[in-house]
Amino acid sequence: MSRPFAVVKEFLESCLAHAPDRSADAAIPEWFAMRTHQGNVRSENQDRAVMARWQDDGQTAWVLAVADGIGGGSEGGAAAATALSAFIADLLEFSDVSLPTHVERASRRANQTVHERWRGKEGSTLSAVGVRGEQRAWVNVGDSRIYGIDAQGGVSQLTQDDSLPLGRGLVQFIGIGQGLVPHVGLISPTHHLALITTDGVHQYVDLLLPALARTAQRNSSALVDRMVHIALWCGGEDNATTAVGLLDSSQEGSQAACDVWTPGQHHRLVLGCLDAPNATASVSGSRKSTKPRRTTPKRGNSPAASRSKSEPATVASTTTSPPPSDSEAPPNDPSTHPDKRPDLQVTLEPITPGQDSPSSKQSDS
Repeated sequence: MSRPFAVVKEFLESCLAHAPDRSADAAIPEWFAMRTHQGNVRSENQDRAVMARWQDDGQTAWVLAVADGIGGGSEGGAAAATALSAFIADLLEFSDVSLPTHVERASRRANQTVHERWRGKEGSTLSAVGVRGEQRAWVNVGDSRIYGIDAQGGVSQLTQDDSLPLGRGLVQFIGIGQGLVPHVGLISPTHHLALITTDGVHQYVDLLLPALARTAQRNSSALVDRMVHIALWCGGEDNATTAVGLLDSSQEGSQAACDVWTPGQHHRLVLGCLDAPNATASVSGSRKSTKPRRTTPKRGNSPAASRSKSEPATVASTTTSPPPSDSEAPPNDPSTHPDKRPDLQVTLEPITPGQDSPSSKQSDS
């Protein structure tokens, strides 16, 4: 099945377009958890985190990834979102190689995509863990980190920071252009959890990780909560994002859709439509805000609505039928939009607190 890169990338960019300005999390018990916070100093959260799951040639495949916009540039968050969306879109497009080769190639495509847009003026880190059937691999560029955690709480750092001496910057990043050398590796069978952190977290908790992992055991939500709160208590000088995934999870992906989780939201892209020639898509629906002043989704506050008024957009048709997996969508959300290509379907599924699905909550910090 052909899955046009541009369609999936645009959908994912819409999912990742905004980061919470306070705190948001997502979790499915016994599988994954992620949490992001703007921190106590920065005026914007330029970290992005995502979990995506789909079926690849009859096997469940999923990827947990984090990106951190570099340098404090005005579009660092957009660069991080573009990096992750291009990376995952490439993974969905190809499946004819081993997983380590696959994630390396996807990271190079992410680098090319970001560089073509910003010409090295903006960029991001990229740290991702992928699982496809029995294969487990990681890829890393920049100074976000990936750790492996064994059943006894032992922690191993799998990645090496691409940092210049004395914290003067990065040797390489997604968006640098030519010369990128992604770090790629296999994950040992002894590791049952994979943990990803941005530098706004691990600069504070690196030495505490073994104790945190042991006390949290398999409670991934508790682990990410404690790590972010420690970072905030210690000053929170940078955006703080962490994500953890259970590597031996028995989760099964949908045959016809790619499920995508970002902090505070669950999204779904129907894949069967992507064979349509010249297909384009943008997400339209509700975005559940983490701000207390907005308690109900509003139709005009979707990621697609944040486009410039002068920028044309083709809105994909949406469906409100309940998904067969983790949660059930409210009957009136998202709305149905007519389109010239009714076979192209994108569903944006808001979060229903209290279900076995991602949740968002306001931090006390």
